Amino acid sequence: TYTVDMPAFTLPADESSTVDCPDDALVQPTAPTVTDVCGNDITPTFTPPATVACEGDVVWVFTYTDCAGNTADWTYTYTVDMPAFTLPADESSTIFCIDDATEPIPPTITDACGNAIIPSEPVIGGTFDGYEGTRTFTWTYTDCQGNAHDWTYTYTIIVHDFEMPPDEGETVECYNDVYEPVPPVVSDYCGTLITPSGPVIGGTYDGVCSGTVTYTWTYADGGGNSHDWIYTFTIQDTQIPVITTTATNQDFGCNPTIEPPVFTGTDNCEGTIIPVVTTDGPTNVDCAYTQTWTANYTDACGNPAEEVSITYTWTEDTEAPVISTTAVSSDLGCNPDVVDPVFTGTDNCEGIIDPVVATDGPTHVDCAYTQTWTATYTDQCGNEAVPVSITYSWIQDTEAPVITTTATSGDLGCNPDVVAPVFTGLDNCEGTFDPVVVDSGVTNDGCNYTQTWTANYTDGCGNPAEEVSITYTWIVDTEIPVITTTAVSGDLGCNPDVVDPVFTGTDNCEGTIDPVVNTDGPTNVDCAYTQTWTATYTDQCGNEAAPVSVTYTWIEDAEVPIITTTATSGDLGCNPDVVAPVFNGTDNCEGTFDPVVVDSGVTNDGCNYSQTWTA
Repeated sequence: TYTVDMPAFTLPADESSTVDCPDDALVQPTAPTVTDVCGNDITPTFTPPATVACEGDVVWVFTYTDCAGNTADWTYTYTVDMPAFTLPADESSTIFCIDDATEPIPPTITDACGNAIIPSEPVIGGTFDGYEGTRTFTWTYTDCQGNAHDWTYTYTIIVHDFEMPPDEGETVECYNDVYEPVPPVVSDYCGTLITPSGPVIGGTYDGVCSGTVTYTWTYADGGGNSHDWIYTFTIQDTQIPVITTTATNQDFGCNPTIEPPVFTGTDNCEGTIIPVVTTDGPTNVDCAYTQTWTANYTDACGNPAEEVSITYTWTEDTEAPVISTTAVSSDLGCNPDVVDPVFTGTDNCEGIIDPVVATDGPTHVDCAYTQTWTATYTDQCGNEAVPVSITYSWIQDTEAPVITTTATSGDLGCNPDVVAPVFTGLDNCEGTFDPVVVDSGVTNDGCNYTQTWTANYTDGCGNPAEEVSITYTWIVDTEIPVITTTAVSGDLGCNPDVVDPVFTGTDNCEGTIDPVVNTDGPTNVDCAYTQTWTATYTDQCGNEAAPVSVTYTWIEDAEVPIITTTATSGDLGCNPDVVAPVFNGTDNCEGTFDPVVVDSGVTNDGCNYSQTWTA
């Protein structure tokens, strides 16, 4: 008997190592190869260990058990020791305004194991005094080990000089035009409004005509930058004085009392001025007098006003004009060429004059005419000439007589009662008269008749009236038209090509005519159709032709009959009671009908029978 009592096996010494990060301690170590005392490999068992949050030991335990139940543990220890992290260098920039010192974005930082480190809120500091200095933003980064570092962003604020708008100015005529201008709105470089000091008034104005007047404001920011803004008025009196008068150049007419015109003036700088006035005249040529007044002025700066002149004219005259004519009053006879008498005249001042001629007439009683011409004249000074009159008388009759009628030429239509037109006449001297009427007589072309009446007249003075003619046309027609056709009424049969019958006609006056054709239909009862054409005609004189009618009848049927059955072809099986199928039929015109059925008879191939019915 062998009694087997396996001794306990032995393990190698435990092992360990140091790592930087907790994840490094999760790498499974290699367990040693172990055999029992008999040389059999022992496979260990293990449970993954819990990791650490930041630093510490992570122990891996491997348990070996042999077949005899001997057991032993082998351990591997990781010691996690996280190194300190590093930060990038602090950053900075230079700006001109505190508003530009916006919170920067801090750098993204991870610890030695790659875990993101969230920094604290920034601490704001610096030396900014309102215009210059520094503004700092500081963040603190702390890892899980407690390693802490600060990262700082520094803005250096320096004062930047502000910009000024350009100086301004304007040119004015007078010192009184100078006013205190409005200085511009100016901000420092960072947009803060600057309140200027001033204004300080200066310039080179000499107190009389020219020079400058300046207004100076000083703008200074809190950083020591200062600039002046100047508005310059340049005084330069180049505007001429203005002379005015309510007087106008005019002619005062005859024998007036002359008062000199009044002149006034203004100057842009001196205000109201008194113009210097000189006069030329009065001078005259015969009765015409002229006098001119001229006003001028030069201001203290040597600007001469535009000269203003007023001229008055007038006439001195108390002598009446004289009118004369070579014409004498007389009787001119019958239908004369009446020429107005010519009047002439003279005046001591105006010389030869054209008298004013007024005429009374011509007036007349019937054809006896009278006309008087009277010449007058009043010179421009109101002196009146003695009037001179001339009277002519004569007989006047050159007007043609006028013939009128209420009748008008025209077509009287058919079969009229023709009455001759009536003409009347009127003459300016003779009064009413009876015109001479010539009748052409009745003429005709077939049924168309024409007759013309012409009226004329010449008065006692040989004046012929304008001839007046009236023409009547008419038709004489009492015969009725005749309508004919070669078509005859009848039955056209089945499905004919129906053609409208053709009607022709003649009239004694109109010749060949086109009758008016109306159709009634086609109408039908089922398939039986009927259509009637009736031709009529009435000529232009109202004579009605006897109507002519043609009636066609026919059958319309182009639709095939329909055969139906409830039976269907098929296999009746074994030993059936064979019943012949029933066929029915309908037709659009004939209604129901019995189809013609053909029976093929019974045929068989052994035990297989077949029979066909065709309708």
